[in-house]
Amino acid sequence: MLARRNVMRDNAGTAAVEFSIVLPIYVLILYIIVTLSINLAIYIGTKQLTAEAARAALAGLSTQERDQLARNFITAHIKTYSYIYSYKMRITTTEAGAPDNIFTVSIDYNIENPVIDKLKLMFAPGAPETLHCSSAIQYNGA
Repeated sequence: MLARRNVMRDNAGTAAVEFSIVLPIYVLILYIIVTLSINLAIYIGTKQLTAEAARAALAGLSTQERDQLARNFITAHIKTYSYIYSYKMRITTTEAGAPDNIFTVSIDYNIENPVIDKLKLMFAPGAPETLHCSSAIQYNGA
């Protein structure tokens, strides 16, 4: 009977048990923070890239020249953005003529990631696989 009381009062190993209970929760929270941070960096980067490309395209005199200037700007500056890769994006440009004279640059970015997608199915099954960012700028001209 005396040995049984000692076992009930023995606290050795309680920290390891508590750690094994809390560790999965901390790892999950860390995973969510990292995943959301990467996706937010991709969104901010593509939004900034489209805005800068639209501004750079204003120097063009025709629709084709504006399109080429926007694409060249994106190609030249994509390396300065973290987590954004050219092979994952599709660039489109549109132009609304007179009276609005609006030039729009759009990027459709594929945010699929094999590691994240497997876990995303468990936590966010309806999350989109493509991020769409566009920027429009008004110009004066024919």
